[in-house]
Formats: sequence, structure tokens, C-alpha cells
Amino acid sequence: ASMSATGVMMASKFVGDGIFITPVGAALQAGYIWVGDSTNKAAEVGVSGDISLSTAGVAAIGTGKVTNLMLAGSIEDGKLNQLTSANKVALSALEAGTLAADVVASSVGANGVRPGSIEAGAIVNADIGTAAAIAISKLATTGALGANVIVSSIAVNAVYAGALAANAVTTAKIADGTIIAADIAVSTISLDKLNQSGCSGGQIAKWNGSAWACAEDNNTPVSYTADEESLHLEGGSVFSAKASSVTLRGNTFNGISQLVLLDSSGYLPALNGSLLTSLTPANMANGTLGAGVITSSVGTNGVRPGSIEAGAIVDADINAAAAIAIGKLATTGTLGAAVIVSSIAVNAVHTAAIADNAVTTAKIADGAIIT
Repeated sequence: ASMSATGVMMASKFVGDGIFITPVGAALQAGYIWVGDSTNKAAEVGVSGDISLSTAGVAAIGTGKVTNLMLAGSIEDGKLNQLTSANKVALSALEAGTLAADVVASSVGANGVRPGSIEAGAIVNADIGTAAAIAISKLATTGALGANVIVSSIAVNAVYAGALAANAVTTAKIADGTIIAADIAVSTISLDKLNQSGCSGGQIAKWNGSAWACAEDNNTPVSYTADEESLHLEGGSVFSAKASSVTLRGNTFNGISQLVLLDSSGYLPALNGSLLTSLTPANMANGTLGAGVITSSVGTNGVRPGSIEAGAIVDADINAAAAIAIGKLATTGTLGAAVIVSSIAVNAVHTAAIADNAVTTAKIADGAIIT
């Protein structure tokens, strides 16, 4: 091979392709490389762009130089750091499914708490809004309210005999003129409870044809008779009805305005029972909420104690068939003025709970009043 040169060439060794040569060991700035220029001549050039080059020849990618377009395929989980900044994952990027049991959401989407989402016993008093006004139909139909719960109104005929505390009915609670003979037990009024009514010594109360009045005692014996057709007289003073006697309604039965006669088995005859009421308890049918996938839904028992924001639950959130156990209601407080209870616990109606003149004749059991 032939070589020609112009000027001074100083090197211990040259390399090249026969047209251009590069001196090996010639001076070159640190971090620079020989690069063919536009005229096809070697020129020293500093490394720039997305990489850097050390004096040992090690290339390194610069910070932030790898873009999404440079990535091929998926990145392994082990190559990812934990996301510690907020708002780095869009909700639209999450797939549908159930979060892990230990993941606690700080907020739940509208209608996200569905049947089965709330863990049994998770709802406490503080979770229910003060103005929730839970519908009475959503309370259990059986149970006893706390001893210190005071109802503002009671359903008609809901105060039964066992609900009245002993000595709860005082004079002020009994409407004037309501006690009749049937209300007074037999042989209970002592003579000292009778008013003298103007009678003098030796006089007794007698019916004068229009009213009871004081009169002299008359010991003249009275004679009685019986027709022996409908009535039989025994011993001159004891009457008994004969088999041929008739009732005030007559001796025909099971018709309009007639008495009902049971058959030989003690059963009611075949009559129209359309007006009978309260034959069976009223049951509320189970309801099914509408189906649908909600991306912000909560898994079964996912709503745990502490998950519900205080005051977040209102009446509309409680299922109509929830039947909240009475034991889960607060034992103190006053129900709304328009809330009517259908039953009262034994001895729960105390004196102060009975309005003045509320106890009428119809409310007093026959023979209940004693001295």
C-alpha cells in the first residue's frame, strides 16, 4: 500500500481503511469520540443527547430520557416503585372488582353501599343522621323499647291491662261519670263508702218508681209466681229458665240480627267472614334492590365499624324490610309527636303518662275497681 502525507504526522500506530487513517494514541478530549463528519473525515466530537460517556467508555442514559414510546411491552411489577403521590392513578384506569379486605376507602360513591355491603353490627348511633327520621315501618314489629324511652303518643287501644303499672290510674285519670256497676267488683264496696244521702235512723234506700230515695224499712214478705212455661219457681224465691224458654233474640240462630250457634263440634257455622279482622299478623314481603354493577360499590361486609361518616345515613338509606332490632335503639329519648306505638311493655304506663280524663268506662275492666 502507498501513503502520502502533507504536514507532520506523529503517532506510534495508525489505523484506517486505506483511504483515511486515524492515529491511535493521538490526543483526544475526555468524553469525546472520533466521528466521521459530513466530508467523511474523522473528527473528535463530544457525546450529547440522551446518553453520556465516561472516560472508561461506559455509556449511561440520562435522567428522564426514557419516554413511553421507547418502552416495548409491559413493565414487570418488580421494576416499579410504590406510588406515593396523590392523584397519580385515574379512576378510569382501575378495573372492576373487589378491593382487598384491608383496603379502607375514604369515601363511597352514591348508592355504593348495597345490601350485603354493611357488616352486621357496623352501624352505631353516631352513623345515623340527627334528622334521619327513620320510618316506623322500618323498625322491627316486636321488641321492647328502653326503660327511659318516652313515647309522645300511643295507638288506639294499645294500653292493655298488663301495660298499666300498679296504682297508675288515679282519680285525675278517670273521666267523671265513667265508672258503672260492671266496673265494680262484686262485694267490694264497704258501707262506710256509701253516702248517707239524707237517710235517718231506721231508713233504707228504696226505689220509689222513678229514683232511689230514703224510706222506712218494710219487712212485709213479697210473694212471687212463675208461669211454669218459660220460668220455674223453686222455694218461692228461686227462678230458673225452662227448656222451652226463649232468648230476647228468639230461638232461631245464624241469621241476620240473630245469635250465632256453634255446631256439635264447637265450630262456627258457614257464615260470611269478610268483616273479620286481625286473623293473621301483617307480614312485609321481602324486597329486591335493582341489579347493576357499580364501579364504586362495596363488597360483602365491606362497610365496617368506622367506615360510615357520622350522620351520613338518612331514612331513605335504610331498607324498608330492615326490621331494626329494638335492642339496637337508644334506651333514652323521646319519639316524635306523631309516632304511635302499637304495643306497650308490661307496667310501662306510669301515672304521668296517662292524660287526665283519658280512662273512660270502656277502658275499665268489669269488676276491676275495689275499695
